[in-house]
Amino acid sequence: MSEDTDGTTGAREESTTLAIARSEGEETAQSIANLDNIGDTAIVGITFLLAALGTWVTFAYPRLSSTPAIRGAFIILALASVAATLASMYYLVDSLAPRRFYGDDVGDLFLDHKWFPWRNDDPTDLGRFNRTEIDSPADLRTAVEEWIDDYDEDTTVDSEEAFQYSRMLNYKLVARHKARNTAYGMAFLRLAVVCLGLVIAVGIVGGALGC
Repeated sequence: MSEDTDGTTGAREESTTLAIARSEGEETAQSIANLDNIGDTAIVGITFLLAALGTWVTFAYPRLSSTPAIRGAFIILALASVAATLASMYYLVDSLAPRRFYGDDVGDLFLDHKWFPWRNDDPTDLGRFNRTEIDSPADLRTAVEEWIDDYDEDTTVDSEEAFQYSRMLNYKLVARHKARNTAYGMAFLRLAVVCLGLVIAVGIVGGALGC
């Protein structure tokens, strides 16, 4: 009787764990989509920031007073804003870059050479989906089984439970990369906005003194 009870309890716990893993995997996938939306919006904001910075520098710099300290502060703050904006763009673009969701390289970028795109060879690994040798349903089933075998690096994925557990952990790793890069991108964007505000303030004060 106790063995049946233990078996029922174990099955119930496994079912609960599977439900949690499935739900968490879906939540993490949604979080990844939300992070991508944040990155998209931030990049649009950066275009407006650079436009505002360029317009204000062009307008305000000729009107600054002849005091070298004010001109120097204006230039340094403008350059700091540009540098912070570029750093923000770097991290945001890295957060939006596609990453692998399965296999031995989960979380790694598809591109081996992200600065030299032309040096990449089959970055999306299209060879894995080659169907030229599939001539029957049995061949198709075998190809799918081989793909499933490669889904996780160290664990044999041979059940829905194993797949859901692996999917959740894979999504978690990808989301962690995206969250880290998005956080750095937004932090540098905040600095860029602060520097832009200071550039505007210095431009106004310097222009008033030059009148």
